[in-house]
Amino acid sequence: VTVEHALTKYNKPKYVYIPLRSGGDTNVTLLVQKGDYVNKGTPVARRKGMYKIPILSSVSGTVVGFEEHFSNNGMVKCVKIENDFKEAELNVKKNTHLADISKKEFLELLKEKGIVGLGGAEFPTYVKYESKNKINTLIVNAVECEPYVSADQVVGINYADEILEAIDAILEINEIEEAYIAINKTNTKLIKEFTNHLGTYLKIKLFLVDDLYPLGWERLLVNKITGEDYKEFPSEIGVVVNNLATINAIYIALKYNRGLTERIITLAGDMLKNPQNIIVKNGTLINEIIESIEGYKRAKDIILIAGGPMMGDSLKNDDLVVTPGLNAVLVLRTT
Repeated sequence: VTVEHALTKYNKPKYVYIPLRSGGDTNVTLLVQKGDYVNKGTPVARRKGMYKIPILSSVSGTVVGFEEHFSNNGMVKCVKIENDFKEAELNVKKNTHLADISKKEFLELLKEKGIVGLGGAEFPTYVKYESKNKINTLIVNAVECEPYVSADQVVGINYADEILEAIDAILEINEIEEAYIAINKTNTKLIKEFTNHLGTYLKIKLFLVDDLYPLGWERLLVNKITGEDYKEFPSEIGVVVNNLATINAIYIALKYNRGLTERIITLAGDMLKNPQNIIVKNGTLINEIIESIEGYKRAKDIILIAGGPMMGDSLKNDDLVVTPGLNAVLVLRTT
């Protein structure tokens, strides 16, 4: 069963398990110890290497220990935090004008709020905008190219106005000339949603692509829109690519000074009783989320996949923690 546009929320895990890994990098500095109290958004660790981006707590509560759990990058040591359900946050404030900061402040905000790509690789977003090359074009990837997965679609449908406000601010802060939102031409609901809100955003245009795999792949999408190729990074030709979920995370950082502590994932497949898109806290266990939405039709003869059916990873069980790079979990029939 594929889900499309409904959006629910599960934000009551008793514990979260924050992986001590950013992307594929486990070379991190631990910043907390057992017994420490943390606010939502508190850095619990920080990468040591080239990209010193923090890993944030998704709840307020007490560090009660460390456990290993499976993430979409394999087994990983996690900080176990007992949720006090107070949602006490660090330095939250509401900003009326999103573009009232300098580019330097923008880069620092993305870095310190832990904003990474939410399409899978978790590449630190500030690095894309830190390019020495002049950025001329922002491409917002709203192409869902895998069956079942609709997490990005639901971001666009529910938050189109916020997405456009964020894009407009990003263009102004970084002096970028134009933005394209790339959407499957068959995705009429998402097209309509953005068309209804585009209004006076003259620098932002929709770019419709065929509903073909793998047109959501960054390299193909850049070529389709600009007609150009690059060697390693789109910034070589003056392009930055972010997906819809990442743009929404940037909006939340700009608007409220909030870090990346939650995301929307698709839970789908013919062996789930109640498939849906759901907002969840990073570090929540998938088995707990599935139980909260009525569970499996049956617990045997199933296959679990982290991600889509084409590029996703098969799971041995549902002891999987939500990370920024996890956009879906599929539960399919084996026979």
